[in-house]
Amino acid sequence: MFEPTLKSAMEYANHGKTEEWVHCFLLGDEGGNKSLSDAIKSYKPKCIAPKLMRLDLFKRIHEWKAEKYALAGEREEWFWNQVNAQVERYNTGEWDMPPLMADMKNREGFYNLFDGNHRIEALKKLGIKEYWVIGLEE
Repeated sequence: MFEPTLKSAMEYANHGKTEEWVHCFLLGDEGGNKSLSDAIKSYKPKCIAPKLMRLDLFKRIHEWKAEKYALAGEREEWFWNQVNAQVERYNTGEWDMPPLMADMKNREGFYNLFDGNHRIEALKKLGIKEYWVIGLEE
């Protein structure tokens, strides 16, 4: 059974199956990002095994999942509620947070984060400066 964890991402990578892990994660309940999975299948970037990277090198792409909210303030509140929930989950010590996913094309000193907007903000709130990132490279 697939586990959406950093450990499983590393295990898949050790067997040359990073892309398989990416799709399992994105199509599962934890990732919930079918549109990114479809884009990866369409554009076929190389999926690079997780590597430890500085979080200040990444910019978030704002694609709110809470389309049902009419006001930007409510979307923002929803976003930060999700971030705070992830901080709490991480602090339990029982969550093996999945890696982030980013475009590895450097854009003026930064990389675009494709998946992990909540996770990166949770990590920053926790004072964590580096985390594991799966790179997507054309």
